[in-house]
Amino acid sequence: MLNEEKKWYEKAGKESDVVISTRVRLARNLADMPFPNRMTPDQKAAVERRVRDAILSGNSAIASDFDFVQMDDLSNEQAVSLVERHIVSPEFIANAKGRGFLISKDERISIMVNEEDHVRIQVLHEGLALSEAAEMADRIDTLLNESLRFAFDSELGYLTQCPTNLGTGMRASVMLHLPALTENGAMSRISTNLSKLGLVIRGTYGEGSNVIGAMYQLSNQITLGLSEKRGCGKLAEHYDAAHFRRAQNACFAQQEHQCARQSRPLRRRAEKRTAAFLR
Repeated sequence: MLNEEKKWYEKAGKESDVVISTRVRLARNLADMPFPNRMTPDQKAAVERRVRDAILSGNSAIASDFDFVQMDDLSNEQAVSLVERHIVSPEFIANAKGRGFLISKDERISIMVNEEDHVRIQVLHEGLALSEAAEMADRIDTLLNESLRFAFDSELGYLTQCPTNLGTGMRASVMLHLPALTENGAMSRISTNLSKLGLVIRGTYGEGSNVIGAMYQLSNQITLGLSEKRGCGKLAEHYDAAHFRRAQNACFAQQEHQCARQSRPLRRRAEKRTAAFLR
């Protein structure tokens, strides 16, 4: 995994003062295999081999861009580092048996094998770039489906182990840095309002995680009954970087005003003491 190519997170993207990164994730399962929680070790090994070959085979146009990593080969520290860089999920490293992932040289694209679903395609992009990330995820999805044949139902869409992912199997999200809104306690109200629009705010590492450093994941909540394009469009439609920026600036101004008010009595007392000393 060590190479000289510049990583995606070493670059600055659009709206980077508020949006740290954009992520699009697709959940897919092979039609001729049971879901991961019912697979035998041999079946997990077979899925892993088929997904790996679909990307790394000589016929793949992107084979040279990817490396395959077996989770059993990594130390605990290396596994945790992958989570910290958002390459894999915390759940993925909890049990390394029968799991591996493909990763691009710049760490922008990762494909987890045998997580909650057989395949988890993930594309990360610096700053705000929903359409770019979605387009890349769709290209990888199409390439894999040519040889793997994903489980799909005409009414339910892509079949996933968790019913909440049925349909597109897509989660589109933006990572937001909102220190001022966190400090003044506004995030709870914002989260409630966004949930009415079909969006959800989660912790730094997704569902069930805590907020670290005032960093939040804002993502779509609905995957059934709409297309991948509409899912991304819904997030883009209701997310407004300018709105968050104005709210942040207002909070900063309010905090500066409060600090100034609190410091006036101290400054006056200091001035009086200085004047008395000089007399």
